[in-house]
Amino acid sequence: MSQTATTARNAFRNHEIPGLCQRSINSTTKAIDGSYVSYNPSSRDYGCHTTALVLGGRVFLILNGDHREGLFGAVVEGGIAAGAAYFIERIAQANSRSEHHEITGQCADIFELTPTAVRCIGQELVDRMTQAANAIRD
Repeated sequence: MSQTATTARNAFRNHEIPGLCQRSINSTTKAIDGSYVSYNPSSRDYGCHTTALVLGGRVFLILNGDHREGLFGAVVEGGIAAGAAYFIERIAQANSRSEHHEITGQCADIFELTPTAVRCIGQELVDRMTQAANAIRD
């Protein structure tokens, strides 16, 4: 395993579930400006293991598969915006439950996630995400 992969994997921690005295199945990194990367090794909820960039603790941009090294590496190198760019480049691998659908207008944004996304990554990246999502939809 490369040094980068080892560093990325060591950055993720499981958390205690209050009241249950059990560790959570997913692991997360420390928050950076209120956003973080989360990895879920279970296929129970999403059909496969997933990695998510969580914007402002509210918007889950979910990729199928283990993207801890790449996504976390992008965040470390260039911040949350670089993590969003990583997601956009791989949008074809997005999980069907990813909330990019809401922030790109592909479905109703009933929880008003778009303002959080714009605040965290900027309108330009939201626009790029919309273009990428529309391109794979066509």
